[in-house]
Amino acid sequence: MPLIDLALVTTAVLMLVTEYTVLWFHIIFVWLAFGAFFWKFRGFALRVLIWVGLTAAVVFLAVQEGQTQSEELVEIPLLSFILVMVFLIASRRAQALAELEYQHNALTTVLEERNALQEALMHQAFYDMLTDLPNRALFFNRLQHALVRAARHRESVVVLFIDLDNFKSVNDRYGHAAGDHLLIKVARRILELVRAEDTVARLGGDEFTVLLVDQTSIAYATNITERIMHQLFLPYSIHEQEIVITASIGIAQSGPGHDQPDDLLRDADDAMYKAKEKGKARFEVFKSNNTV
Repeated sequence: MPLIDLALVTTAVLMLVTEYTVLWFHIIFVWLAFGAFFWKFRGFALRVLIWVGLTAAVVFLAVQEGQTQSEELVEIPLLSFILVMVFLIASRRAQALAELEYQHNALTTVLEERNALQEALMHQAFYDMLTDLPNRALFFNRLQHALVRAARHRESVVVLFIDLDNFKSVNDRYGHAAGDHLLIKVARRILELVRAEDTVARLGGDEFTVLLVDQTSIAYATNITERIMHQLFLPYSIHEQEIVITASIGIAQSGPGHDQPDDLLRDADDAMYKAKEKGKARFEVFKSNNTV
């Protein structure tokens, strides 16, 4: 039983068994007024009718027995009217609070949808739609920050430029859908071989780049490159077809002449084309004297 209802029952009993009938009648009035802020209309109206009726009968009996004065009966309709006013005020307050809560929830929903839309737009602007890898814009941004940090700490970063060999023949033979699935699987295989702090990106088509950071050496970069080439050469099962593809990779390490991301990426690109010229399915390291 709710606390307010229990209080009403208790005060009603006290009205019947004590001589302070009017006192307990006023206490019931206070409890009813208090409950007006918590009950709905039907619950409030039912309690008022029951308790006003019972207390009116008790007060009437008390008057008959001389325990109180007949003028006390006048308080019953007056206090009942006040109870109705209290309930109306409580209802208006509850309605106002409900409206505020509704507006708050609506505003929260709008803000959540707006934030979700902004996040979606940001993701679309900086990530490749097919592989969900960082795109050219995000890769250049991370490379720029990596070059600045490396220059500050007198370290170096390495860029791998990966181009799949004869990818066009995959599209021609198996269709563009198979080619897209192949690119997705290639992206996943490369991701599995690099550290969390490194960046794997898709520049477009069948061109991928890897940014290796944090005191990266050519020895470490070539080791990663060999692992990537081996992993990419393993057969792919796509649309019940087994596809085998190789990659040509260029490696470029940052140095004094690499102040801009374009410079380092161009060197890695040149090294990749040199690997293509030497028969594909291999890697080449760009040398600082402009020879590969």
